[in-house]
Amino acid sequence: MGTEDVEQALPNLDTPCLIYCGDADGFFPSAKASAGLIPNCEFITLPGLDHGQASRASEESLPFILKFLKQMTPTKV
Repeated sequence: MGTEDVEQALPNLDTPCLIYCGDADGFFPSAKASAGLIPNCEFITLPGLDHGQASRASEESLPFILKFLKQMTPTKV
């Protein structure tokens, strides 16, 4: 699956989504653009963090993650 295929698929996602990314991450522009293509997606910027730092920055990211999860309605599978 190429980049264009992914970009075409993102608008079809129907699950709430949270994407967070450090603004010093090389993937930041594409992560933000991808989030803009996903309906019902929340994008969180972690200032000054690169990719590795953002993935380990639980003190910064966890409040956003918990808030997002608290907004979800449980469903039976």
